[in-house]
Amino acid sequence: MRMCVNCRKKNCKSELLRLVNINNIWTIDHSGKAQARGLYICNDKQCLLSAQKNKRLLKSYGQSFAQLVASILDSYDNKQ
Repeated sequence: MRMCVNCRKKNCKSELLRLVNINNIWTIDHSGKAQARGLYICNDKQCLLSAQKNKRLLKSYGQSFAQLVASILDSYDNKQ
């Protein structure tokens, strides 16, 4: 069980996205085994939209985090 940094809900690892910071660049860790600092966030459009607006997360994790969340949201929009 892991907890989403945004909404604080607990889910199993397979239901969350793992984002990792490698050399100050945030990326998605699809394997879940990257040797880097990481965090978990819901793989849900509403939670990602909320994270994009969350000043606490943006301040803590920086601009590249905000860009990654925006690109994930763009991929959701392209799927529809």
